[in-house]
Amino acid sequence: MEDLKQQEPNSAADQWANMEPEQIFIDLKTPEYTDKFKEKGEIWQQSKKVNAVHVAEDKLKAGEYAELGVHWGEATFKGSDGNDKPYEGWLIDTYVMKGEGDNRQSVFETTRRLKPGEWIVTNPKLYESDVDNNYAMSDEEFQKIYHATEKPGIYESSGKLVRMFQNDSGKSVEFDGPWGRESGDEECYFATPYNPEEPDEIPEKRYAISANDVKLTYKKLQTPDK
Repeated sequence: MEDLKQQEPNSAADQWANMEPEQIFIDLKTPEYTDKFKEKGEIWQQSKKVNAVHVAEDKLKAGEYAELGVHWGEATFKGSDGNDKPYEGWLIDTYVMKGEGDNRQSVFETTRRLKPGEWIVTNPKLYESDVDNNYAMSDEEFQKIYHATEKPGIYESSGKLVRMFQNDSGKSVEFDGPWGRESGDEECYFATPYNPEEPDEIPEKRYAISANDVKLTYKKLQTPDK
């Protein structure tokens, strides 16, 4: 599934871009970032319970997911061949929380396509007043990471491991990730899967996780050897 590159004027993406004028483009797949993952990367384990909804086509058409940031719209996505492709269909907007106290605010992160059969996942909140952090996930990926609990609609992670370090550019970033064009703020973490059986391997799959999500849903297991 590919991320939004460009939307119509006055969209959430345009509003977010106006709030983040210092955004730069980076390439997480370069040897430079491979070395940073090796030198700075810490091993974390996902540990969380989330709310999740399996998307049904009839409920999409009935507008039952609107409160989760789902809407019908037009967008341009960067395809796997590198070319921009127009899209009209269901989209989901994702917001993350930044700051503390009076400076705490909701910031637009990205928009993705949403299809029947996928999942809408809602991360836990740090504060009750926080805006929900909702995002789409394919059924295949969801089944690998989460399992059902005794409470309907609540799922628990299976403890996936990642290697990550905090954004060291000092600016908001945009990059080509596993799901297309992605972005992260100046406090986000850069992450890649970690396999304890091959601890020196740095996979090609590299993405960003908001600092708020790291605080709420991950626990640190070890720091890199110096």
